[in-house]
Amino acid sequence: MTVKARNLFLFSFYIFHFPFSISLAQPCNSLRYQQPIFDSIIKTADVVYGNAPRLTTVYINENTTVDMDLKMDIFQPYDDTLSKRPAVILAFGGGFLIGGKEDEDIQATCDSLAKRGYVTASIQYRLGMNIVSSNSGERAVYRGTQDFSAALRFIKEFADSLRIDTNYIFIGGVSAGAISALHLTFGEEVDRPASTYGWSGIIPAPDLGCMNCSGNNYQHSTRAKALINCWGAIGFTNWIELSDSTPIISFHGNFDLVVPYNCGFPFTALATLPMVCGSNAIAEQCDSIGLYNELYTFAGQGHNVWGTVVNNSFVGGPTQYFEPIINSISDFLYLFMKPKMPTISGNVTVCTNQTETYSVANTNGSTYCWSITGGTIVSQNNNSIDVLWDSIGIGELGVYEVNSFQAVGDIQIFVVEINACTGVGEFKIENSEFRVAPNPNDGIFTIKIPSQYSVLNTQISIYNVLGEQVYQSAVSDQPSMVKIDISNEPKGIYFVKIISINFVAVRKVTCH
Repeated sequence: MTVKARNLFLFSFYIFHFPFSISLAQPCNSLRYQQPIFDSIIKTADVVYGNAPRLTTVYINENTTVDMDLKMDIFQPYDDTLSKRPAVILAFGGGFLIGGKEDEDIQATCDSLAKRGYVTASIQYRLGMNIVSSNSGERAVYRGTQDFSAALRFIKEFADSLRIDTNYIFIGGVSAGAISALHLTFGEEVDRPASTYGWSGIIPAPDLGCMNCSGNNYQHSTRAKALINCWGAIGFTNWIELSDSTPIISFHGNFDLVVPYNCGFPFTALATLPMVCGSNAIAEQCDSIGLYNELYTFAGQGHNVWGTVVNNSFVGGPTQYFEPIINSISDFLYLFMKPKMPTISGNVTVCTNQTETYSVANTNGSTYCWSITGGTIVSQNNNSIDVLWDSIGIGELGVYEVNSFQAVGDIQIFVVEINACTGVGEFKIENSEFRVAPNPNDGIFTIKIPSQYSVLNTQISIYNVLGEQVYQSAVSDQPSMVKIDISNEPKGIYFVKIISINFVAVRKVTCH
């Protein structure tokens, strides 16, 4: 049975049991991906994603191999009804010598992220090398990179069956697993080590083939949305180039003697293996080219800062760092899933007791969540609302987008001047009568109040675009010119509100 046929059989279970429908959860209150919202997950173990030759368990030479099925464990939130979900693919650590997809730390991470709403996968990859041979070490990393590529291409091939949005696939790993993820993301065919092409002689070594042509024949891009690097490293930091756009989050102890925090040899004393550059050197390179990255350094800590030992098991439980690392990963991934703030279209100067329409561009599958102060929403059609403004002064509209897989964007605030255009005991002040000069200005300006409206006990308030009051003054005499100084406030747009016993008026001011 082919890899494809075997896995289509496995995935038919999910198609039958999980209908394609919109989640019953209220989208505007979605906490998905930000914290655990599922009590349990479904794990499908030993899903075959490819087949490739591996070295024998007892290393003989690079030419002595046996074929092995490459497998992954897939985790999905139980009773999840979203039609498309983001995915995270992770690889275990172990120096390309030991470990497996069942390692406790990777399984716990996959479980934790699946309970937050991701589809996750823990992948097996080929192990083995001669630790006193630099060439063998390079080939071990390359095989791990090839297998990560095969796993990513497999997930994309079966994305529809798994209900995964291929635009939101994240990859990463621990130690050696992170090394493979980094080399897949930033390594190119021109960077391929000469040792991977093989050599002839008494004990020849086979050509390992190109990075993306091992394991299976699925043809897909191997670029991910972002990368998770837990105490991993890369061969050369200059592989991370200006043309690269994959953000990285890194975690590393600065006393790591297994994978260097900066640049050095793995396992410290094993200078026979190729030199690598760890998380701090990676972060410095990213900073130098403007590639978004986050680095979390654990002062005084060594390798596996979350507390795993041999075969990455938690002996006595994880350290105090495990939960903060999971939370930081969640926050990081969320940055690249949440929608951008929408732009609101509509009038910024309005009259009381009049209805105005406000709207944002509509994205297919998204929900728009509106809020208001100073008025009432009288009708709504997802991306547009009709507002009856009923409170003189500064009004506010707020809107944020919840996209099709329930990631919540940041709120956009839209400030509105609400004027009493007509009313008993109040006068309409035309823009030409009530002046602010100069406008724009540097934060120092003068308000001119027409003489017919100049009365005792005038109140002047100034608000920023968030509706926060930044200035207030009561004028006790009968002013016609009032000097204002808000130069200590940030540059931007402000609203001046004048209140007296016979008028209310609002003007917009630009300070730069």
